[in-house]
Amino acid sequence: MNRNLDQIDHLVVIDNSKTDGEIILEADKSGIKYYLDELPEWVQIIEQQLRTRHKTKK
Repeated sequence: MNRNLDQIDHLVVIDNSKTDGEIILEADKSGIKYYLDELPEWVQIIEQQLRTRHKTKK
């Protein structure tokens, strides 16, 4: 997954597990812009990859 993160300009992760889909994470090339305090496990993987990407670009 990490190799594909360089291609992302803007990422919005929406949890559709409820009837009213909720934005739970938002990021762009500069880093994570928004996230919920309690992320589902499947989104924590994305968050970790984004944080790793941001650290390596500095």
